[in-house]
Order: sequence, then structure tokens, then C-alpha cells
Amino acid sequence: MRTLITAMALLMGVTVSASAEAAPRPRPAPTALNLDILGFNEGEPYRLRGAEAEAVLRDPSVVLFRFQSRDWMQRSTEGSLVPVADVVSRFPARSPAELVSVYRVDLDGDKQHEVLLFAVADELTRRHRYAPTVLRLTDRGYEPHWISDQLPGERHSLVDVRDLNSDGHLEMLLSGEAGHSGYYRFHQLVGRLGAKSVVLPVKHVDSVHYVDLDRDQSFEIVLRKRVGRRGPASQWTYVDRLMRWTGEGFEDADEAFPGYHDLETLPALVSNLIDHYTATAPILEEKVDAIEEVRGRVLTTVSRPKGFGKELVRALGDVQKGRVIVGREALLRLDQQYPYEPQLLLALARVFAREEAWKRVLDLSIRTLTVDPRDREAWWWAAVSFVNLEERSSALASLHLLTLLGPKRADGVAFLQARRGEPGMEGTLQQVIDEAIATFQSK
Repeated sequence: MRTLITAMALLMGVTVSASAEAAPRPRPAPTALNLDILGFNEGEPYRLRGAEAEAVLRDPSVVLFRFQSRDWMQRSTEGSLVPVADVVSRFPARSPAELVSVYRVDLDGDKQHEVLLFAVADELTRRHRYAPTVLRLTDRGYEPHWISDQLPGERHSLVDVRDLNSDGHLEMLLSGEAGHSGYYRFHQLVGRLGAKSVVLPVKHVDSVHYVDLDRDQSFEIVLRKRVGRRGPASQWTYVDRLMRWTGEGFEDADEAFPGYHDLETLPALVSNLIDHYTATAPILEEKVDAIEEVRGRVLTTVSRPKGFGKELVRALGDVQKGRVIVGREALLRLDQQYPYEPQLLLALARVFAREEAWKRVLDLSIRTLTVDPRDREAWWWAAVSFVNLEERSSALASLHLLTLLGPKRADGVAFLQARRGEPGMEGTLQQVIDEAIATFQSK
């Protein structure tokens, strides 16, 4: 099924490939939030190669932490430090730098570099589990500085290293893999606080990325958290949460950027409802609950302007009395002031439907659903828009959700039957309504 992301792309006039991710991504205005995702650098700016790496690895004081158990599922941190020279000497035909990756980093911003080591060769990881190990060079040689002994997995790697908050210290994103072809994957964000490390575990694959929402060179961390796991894994519910590294710890950044959820998290959840409209009621309810929870957090950061209600009543009155242009302009101004009023959004949807501006109608319908995912009229206008944008399957999904998410299924069917009888209805829309009604009458 071509899903909501395709329709959102139509709204923006862009092309979406078949491999596009599920979350719709509206194109922000120049002054809006910057939603560009930063590519992870895999530590390349800091990696040592060739003779430089071998010089470190052949030093007799350089060690790696080796876990006692090969079973990564036990989450045991028991193990010991073993000389890297002894580990690599068992494979004389291989260069030490092919067996162990070496990175030179300054994690504390004190101009004293540390080295970060990962056992990467299959010859090593098949027999033992090694933890990412940070060493510091002293007068006595290299000494252990920090060990990532709580990161699950059989194989570990450096995903990214950069200064997240422009304080001169580097933060690391580590990854652990296990299972065939890395089926299980875990992440761990590490920041330094004095002589200690502060660790933020990230449990799920593809669930973390960096953005610079306000373009201030301090990066926000997007964590995609699982909030519902009913049904098969493909139907689980995920919600984005924003965090940032302050130099003292990882803190919630949702309140600082509520607009992120308007552009990303909430449209993605509505898209998820449409994608999985045939799922069981408990699965759909999990997604509705997620929308309501995120929207509730966003609404705590904003309030209606003074006099908003009176101006809205006046604008709605103008539209109802036929002064459509005056009413529409007033509604658009009010929408700029407070973009979370379903009555206003649906009034604008009806106005643009008269003009057959279906991309605008769809946009307003989806925005309404990110405020109230049970709004029957919003699902109706989404279905009408999808039909006119030749997204028949999404239109059918919208009519199903119109019926399923209301308090009574019978009322939803009655709503569709009443709309089915309206004069001048487009033929494809009639067919979609009939198909939706027939589905519920057969149950």
C-alpha cells in the first residue's frame, strides 16, 4: 500500500523512493527547525592506520578487556585485561591493525590523548568477547582509562565520535552486535564527566541519530523508543524522544523543541495507523495512546493567545455566511497563532475542499488527527483527499479507522452510510465507502 508518506510528499511536491522511511518529513521553511540527519562518521577522523596503529598495538602495556563468558545474553561484566601483543601474536600472518581497530581521541578535552581499541577480526571474536577499551598513555606506559563492559553483543564497533555540545570534549556512540549478520544490535552513548563516564544505553537497532535542530552546533539526540509491543514486531509502536548532552549528563530536550514532534513524531504515528489499519483493536489503541501522550506533552509548552476563541467564532461565522475569502484569511491567521485547534483546521479543510485543493485538505486532515486521532470528520476528509490524490488504499484505511476509533462501530458505519447518499459524490469515493461498509457488515 502506498502510505501516508507518499501523500505527504505530494503535499511538498517532492519524489519519494520505494525505500523511504515510514516517517513523513515535511520540508521546513528557512526559519523552521533543521531536520537534517547528521551522518555518523564511524570514527574515521580519529582512526589510526598502518604503522601508527601497529606502533600502539605492539606496545607491551596495551591491553584489551576480555569477558570471561562468550554468552553475551548473560550480561556478565566479569573478565580480565589481556595484553594485545599476546592476542595478535597468535595470528602472525595478519597485521595487528587488521585485527584490532585503534582510535586516538581526547575525551576529556585536556590535550592528553587516549586510545580506544576494538577487537574487530572474526579470528578474535569467534573465540572470545572483547569490550571496547580506552587507555591513557602515562610515564609507565598505557593504562586502562575506561572499559565499556556493559554494552551487550559479541562484536563491537565505533559508530560516531564528536563534540556534541561544543565544549571541547568528545562523546562516543558505540555499537554491539550479536546473532547472525548482526540481527541483534545495541547502542551506547558515552560522555565524560571529569574522570567518570556517563552512559546512555540505547536498546534498539536504527533507533538513534543526531540533528542540529536550531543550527547552533550543539547537537540533539533523537531516540526512537518502543512504547507498544502488541502483535508482531512489524506492528510495534515507536515514539521519538529528544535528548541532549549538557557536559554533565544526558537530559530531556522535548520541551525545548515541541515543533519537532509536529513535523516528525506525530505524522509518523498517524502514518503508522494507516499502514496497520487492519491490525487488532489493542494495537490500534496503542498507537492512538502514543499520539495522545506526545500531543499532551507538546501542548504543555503552548497556550492559546488572548481573544483567540472570539476571533475563531467570528471567522467561522464569516465562512458560514458565505464570506468565504474573509473567513479563510482570518482562519489562516489564527492557525499561525495557534496551530492545534481541530475546529479551525477542519473549517479550513472544508474551505479548501470547495476549491478542490486536495493537498491542502489532506495536510489539514492529518494535522487534525495529530491533535485528535479519533476525530471522525478528520478521517473523512483524509479519505476524500486520498481518493482525489489517487491513493485509494489509503482512503480505504482512513474509512476503516473512522469507524474503528470512534466510541461505537455502529455509529461509524451509520456516518458512512449517510455520506454515501450525498448527491454528486465522485464514483471512486462511493466504491471505497461501499467496500468499507461491506467489511463491517460482514463481521
